[in-house]
Amino acid sequence: PSVTDFRFLWRFWRWAANTACYASQHDLPYYVFVGTPLKRATKRSAATTCPARKEELLGHTSKALSLHALAALGVADRVLFLDADIWIARHVPLRAFLEAAGAADVALPAPCYRQLFGAAVVLVRSTPWAAGFLATWFGLRCGPKDQPSLWHLVLRAAGLDGAAEEVLKLYHDERCVVDGALTKNECSCVASGRVAADDATCGYYAAWKAANRAFLAGGAFPPGAVVDAGDVYAVRRPTFVEGGRVAYLPNVGSGSL
Repeated sequence: PSVTDFRFLWRFWRWAANTACYASQHDLPYYVFVGTPLKRATKRSAATTCPARKEELLGHTSKALSLHALAALGVADRVLFLDADIWIARHVPLRAFLEAAGAADVALPAPCYRQLFGAAVVLVRSTPWAAGFLATWFGLRCGPKDQPSLWHLVLRAAGLDGAAEEVLKLYHDERCVVDGALTKNECSCVASGRVAADDATCGYYAAWKAANRAFLAGGAFPPGAVVDAGDVYAVRRPTFVEGGRVAYLPNVGSGSL
């Protein structure tokens, strides 16, 4: 995991102990990245359309950076990132999960709620392509959420450039900037000033819906690979974007986390 400071880590010490114990039991190395990027040392990408004047210094902003560092240092062939509040059940077949990713440079598990994927669990292979992906992800950091830039990059990897740009455009909406900081749902595009997930026309939730539409419309993954099951977008077998760079891993059946 990556955390802002040791005080934040202490809030989630039970989860950290759980993942450290699991790693120890399965003879896997375990790392914790503590700190936030230095503003003057790590500039955003020049290509970003981020409207915020203030930069978030939450732990998630260093997620891509911590993954990039471990991959670049070559500490392992593959590196699995887990959010600080991830709990691993004893029965989870982690090695089977790793094997399911195949030769993909980046692998993302399907979550157990109605989102195609988030950024709580990210598996990367220590390759130049993955390093470039992570560097771009870090360069696109903006506001309180790191998922829109991840959706953008996976859509680009699938060759869906138009959809990728729409996702970032919706999230990078100046109407969601308050006191110089981009917010998750405080947006002037609605009369109430607070966007809800169901009726979002701008901001994070609108980007979420646009990403879901793009992935479900086809073109990113093979037909039938992702099924709208009502409560979740069900994935029963590992599937890959064209070219195999990004894997999407099951959330249903024996191969799921």
